[in-house]
Amino acid sequence: MVRIFLLIFCLFGFLFSLQLIESLFRGHSEMFTNQFGQAFSNPLLGLCLGLLATATVQSSSTTTALIVATVASGTLQLSQAVPMVMGANVGTTITAMLVAFTHVYNKRQFRKAFAAALGHHFFNILTLILLFPMEYAFGLLSGTATHLAELFSTGSTDGQSFLSFAIKPLLAWFEQQTGGSVLIPLFTAVALLPASVFGFSAVLKGLVIGSAQQLIEDKVFGEPLIALFWGIGLTALVRSSAATTSLTVPLVAGERISLKKSLPFIMGANVGTTITALLASVSRSETAISIAITHLLFNLIGVLVLFPFPNLRQKFVWLVKRSASKLTTNRSNAFLYLLLIFFVLPVALLYFGLK
Repeated sequence: MVRIFLLIFCLFGFLFSLQLIESLFRGHSEMFTNQFGQAFSNPLLGLCLGLLATATVQSSSTTTALIVATVASGTLQLSQAVPMVMGANVGTTITAMLVAFTHVYNKRQFRKAFAAALGHHFFNILTLILLFPMEYAFGLLSGTATHLAELFSTGSTDGQSFLSFAIKPLLAWFEQQTGGSVLIPLFTAVALLPASVFGFSAVLKGLVIGSAQQLIEDKVFGEPLIALFWGIGLTALVRSSAATTSLTVPLVAGERISLKKSLPFIMGANVGTTITALLASVSRSETAISIAITHLLFNLIGVLVLFPFPNLRQKFVWLVKRSASKLTTNRSNAFLYLLLIFFVLPVALLYFGLK
């Protein structure tokens, strides 16, 4: 009963923080639009920001939900937000890598654990390499998402009773108490959004994953299609691909499952994590719905490119194993790779790009 109450409380906090961010950006739209428009009109800078922000908070769910709220306020255009979502998908892979470092004192286990983490990382990198140029040149993801959003949109956002009767009155009271301040709502939203996402994830992880650990080891990784759907389902429940993909790291390190068997589950987890952005976009503008669909399309296309072809998956596994072997020969190389990809490179590009 207590866990159910905590889930409801976290969900309420999540939706309230999003509504607070949207309201804040709407109230100061001209200032924020000018700042964001100038800073992130370059797609590469948006990509770096999404990567860096997600690597820092270790949750693509938090980052993409924030992006949805910002797009809903009109502060960010869809074309500016799409690269940020792509970067968030890469940034979230840092969590599995950090989990792999818990095996650093056993060279064999560390190599296998780092390979499992690289499976998640490389999958997102390869999807990014495939889709970023197509989005930049043709607007593939944003154009497709816009058309889908038009199909699914009702054209009205007034029927969302939960937002209308629960969150919006609280938001009005909160804004009245803060007296039009920008900093207090901003700090509240920035603290509450990740806290609610992590809280929701932790409670559901205890309910779903903790009690099903043996089932996961025995049943989940048998057939590739079954593993794919388990990855989607578990991650949609827990709302954190970082949490579910990190489960595969100790299993591969301990040789309970093979890297090849973990890959479909990882791909499914990437699709399952999009539920957070889709939830955040409910009752908001078509543009906000479009960015949530973009997040789904990015991960879904990556799965459709790799999953149906066993030979291609085998070559991908070979690439991951070989890369993990090279990076873990000297274990400091793995740490340097992590620092370079997730922090040094994006910070450098942002610094020189924004000068």
